[in-house]
Amino acid sequence: MKKILAIAAIALMIPAAAYSQQYSELDIGVGLAIPVNDTGLQGLTNDNVSWGNAGFGLNAELLTQINDNLSLGLGLDYTFYGGEEENLFTAMGAQKLEVSPESYGITAAARIKPGDSRFYFPVGIGYSVVKANVKSSGLTNGDKDYSDGGISYYAGLGYSVTSWNFEVRYSSLPKVKVENNKSNNLNAVNILVKYRFAL
Repeated sequence: MKKILAIAAIALMIPAAAYSQQYSELDIGVGLAIPVNDTGLQGLTNDNVSWGNAGFGLNAELLTQINDNLSLGLGLDYTFYGGEEENLFTAMGAQKLEVSPESYGITAAARIKPGDSRFYFPVGIGYSVVKANVKSSGLTNGDKDYSDGGISYYAGLGYSVTSWNFEVRYSSLPKVKVENNKSNNLNAVNILVKYRFAL
């Protein structure tokens, strides 16, 4: 059901952009992604396993201006997060665990601009896949990949100057099932710098 809702939301955005004859733009950028929560996975001593360190992301959006205050379109993104090693105590003894996630997705994107301000609000909802590589070392050694997809969304604040956009977003990505235990959502703060190409 969640996949259907995400696809429907994206599908509704496409006709609105297609029928508009106004200004369109392609934004391409890079960014920093900083996880702000843990995976929710724990050892016997309730040690929290981190989603990892700050990562690097790529972002592209095709937007069409519907009116002076609203632009709609589609977005694509890919982000890789650096892993962070955790020392845990489990039923098997002392363990070191490193989680290195990455994500990619498609989004129905909107930009809401209040009046003639250079500030705007980027928002979006779509479908994303989170892949988590989990490395363990200690009494048990392993290197496994886990993957799950689902609804993702973001909201933030942007600033436009000449041909550049600067954005800070809060994004929430799907949970991942690791060893039959469902993780928390991967929530992150994204800092993006994007260049605008007029179409």
